[in-house]
Amino acid sequence: HVLLDGAYWFDGMNYANFLPCSEEEATRAVNASSLYYPSKLYVSEPDNPWTFPITHRITVGTGKILALANTAVALSQNQYGRSVLQAFCSDGIWELQMNDMGAYVCKNPTSRDVISNPDCLVMLDGAIAFPTDKGLNILTSQGVTLISEAIEGRNVSDGMPDILTSLDRFFLKTEGVAIQKYDDSKMFKDILKSSMLSYDYAHSCLHVIPQDKTWNYVYDLRSGEWAIQLTGYAVDSIVNDYPDTIIGA
Repeated sequence: HVLLDGAYWFDGMNYANFLPCSEEEATRAVNASSLYYPSKLYVSEPDNPWTFPITHRITVGTGKILALANTAVALSQNQYGRSVLQAFCSDGIWELQMNDMGAYVCKNPTSRDVISNPDCLVMLDGAIAFPTDKGLNILTSQGVTLISEAIEGRNVSDGMPDILTSLDRFFLKTEGVAIQKYDDSKMFKDILKSSMLSYDYAHSCLHVIPQDKTWNYVYDLRSGEWAIQLTGYAVDSIVNDYPDTIIGA
């Protein structure tokens, strides 16, 4: 690509190999000549990202590696403290520690919890937030804690329509628009499967952003309380760039 970096393969001066093809055809050709090891992790040499020694190739669990993160506390925008690397796999969470030779070693499983949406994972200060079929969890050095129990279940406003009517009048008067009604037809743990996660470092808040919604869930890490924030726009993408968060709408 003329603007993006990428990987290229050259097989001599046979121009027939460079004929245009569809993405599906290219994918089939690559798969036919590729080896797939979903539980393998290749780690490069220190200060040499182009070499992957055999001693730095490890097997993590027996399933598929879905995501990698660590519980390090951020020291600055570009430096992180040394910490254990956590591999989120289809058979649980595995702990990877670095030995004296600078290579990662797979230790015992941290938890049997399986991440339900690898895109909905974010590193916090000393913790990792991730979803499972139970709900939203936080992984720390002490283990995994479920934090979404309080928000599971039905919304009481379904049986109390007068609340919505009063809120509609309030928002029309103060904001000039009707309230963005909360749709709780799905359980929270199911919403997490298609949501994005964002960490507000400045306010110690965790934002769960459902797909195509103009509102999001907010979890206060200090008080442990949940709330709903109205944004007025649907979020398309999120880039967590400590200590900032970039949101695309």
